[in-house]
Amino acid sequence: MWEVVAADGAFDDLVAWVRTTMLPAEREKDGTFSAETYVSEDDRVCVIARAAGGAPELAEPPVHLVARAVHQWVFYRLED
Repeated sequence: MWEVVAADGAFDDLVAWVRTTMLPAEREKDGTFSAETYVSEDDRVCVIARAAGGAPELAEPPVHLVARAVHQWVFYRLED
């Protein structure tokens, strides 16, 4: 899980960077990569990413788009 808070006034640009730069680059590196992107009312962007080789470490966005550094966590799926 990858989560970041947009800098003031940069939310739309951050979302655009995630959708048009970061995610396509990850898909190009690994054909098994998939992701879901979520946003919140307080200008957070969260990406849940999966790949056959395990959870990928996702890129840091350009610093002018974020209020703080990205937080990333690795979660492991439990079988039902």
